[in-house]
Amino acid sequence: TGLVVAEVDKVTRDASYVFDTPSAWDYLEFNPELEKAAEGAKAVVVGTIASRLGSEYGATTADAVQKVCRAAGQGTAGVVLDVNLRPPWYTPHAVLNFAECIANHSNFAMLKLNDDELPLLESWCGLSSSPQSADSTNDYDMAMQIGERAALLGKTIGAKRVCVTRGSKGAVLYSSSSVTPSNKDQIATNPGFVSSTHNAGGTTDTVGAGDSFLAALIKSLLLDGQEDVMALKRGCALGGYVAQCQGAVPSHEDAPDDLRLLFQNEPSSSSSSFMDLV
Repeated sequence: TGLVVAEVDKVTRDASYVFDTPSAWDYLEFNPELEKAAEGAKAVVVGTIASRLGSEYGATTADAVQKVCRAAGQGTAGVVLDVNLRPPWYTPHAVLNFAECIANHSNFAMLKLNDDELPLLESWCGLSSSPQSADSTNDYDMAMQIGERAALLGKTIGAKRVCVTRGSKGAVLYSSSSVTPSNKDQIATNPGFVSSTHNAGGTTDTVGAGDSFLAALIKSLLLDGQEDVMALKRGCALGGYVAQCQGAVPSHEDAPDDLRLLFQNEPSSSSSSFMDLV
């Protein structure tokens, strides 16, 4: 269906991607089977990379994905928009068009993006991008600032939740009052995960880490009904583990014990935290 070459920076271990263009996945078409699947799904995940080629190239995937979102709106599925800004394959119009379609025609369960993408979407939505305070040396305070920005972006764009990943510093999850037990807006934070029993040297490469994080977050939050703090901790744990491994799909048998336990048991305490917003 296509080829993507991941190039890993030797210093930062971050990955950049080169896409084979055009690819078969640029020409997906909506059909009755896809419609039925979307209507019966519990969650539908949409990546903005699906809109990388417009109709001027004869590409059909963006249109097909929007129809999937509309079909999901006929059922009970929560739609998750995963922002993938891979230069040069995005435009503000295409990204916001996806978000608008989801907000208007389905249950916009969550917007997921990273802390580099956050100021871009803020600017596209006409929001001011508040810089981190120079006086703030406390990472929790910095995370809460990001959470407050995520809350404003979510309200502007129509998403019930906004998750901002922060690389090795973990992630922040904003949840609106419509989806929290307290019926108040809530921000949860997690400082990131480093296994005590696996690769104490840190990041090997980031390929697959974001997708692993999101998969764990969606399963815990939207499918299993876990609270925000637990769902975020699981997402950071799985994403962090994959970043410590070579490649995107490490063997399950190699998973460290502390990661296995996290997905098997309810912890009595957590390094995650949350705050209800009045």
